[in-house]
Amino acid sequence: MHPTSRPRHRGTVVEEVQTRRSVLRPLPALLLTVTLGGCADDAPSRVLDEPPATTASTPQFPDDVAAPQHGGEYVAVVLAAGDPDEIDASVESVAAYGYTAGVSDAGCLSGAAEALGFDPSVLISSLLFADEQTAEQFADAYVEAEDGRMVGRTRVTAFCLD
Repeated sequence: MHPTSRPRHRGTVVEEVQTRRSVLRPLPALLLTVTLGGCADDAPSRVLDEPPATTASTPQFPDDVAAPQHGGEYVAVVLAAGDPDEIDASVESVAAYGYTAGVSDAGCLSGAAEALGFDPSVLISSLLFADEQTAEQFADAYVEAEDGRMVGRTRVTAFCLD
């Protein structure tokens, strides 16, 4: 090799390395931009929304007669009749909504057996309400809340409360 070509050769290699470095320096930034840019779109990021709250209304349960009076006139909602297991289940079911169902012979609610078609000696569970509208409101809410079963509702005179 010629002594004057050697430095030029070295200069050329150095220049090539420097040229390659200058070309490669922006490469990591370019790769980072491409990598990050490839994960996002042009739209602004958004937080996933919570699912919409259900708009189903909670049934409104009315007050029953807390302390019925012997001889008082009420509207009875008869929950179950005859079968002790159904009677127990009905008492537990309405207790979940804050009610205390009464359990008695149907004859203790004069008018219930006749109106609903069973013997006065049949054991029943029931709730007493002041009027038909309130009894109907309970029945609607109970059915809506859990498809609550009922025998029926009717006007009664309450006895056997002593």
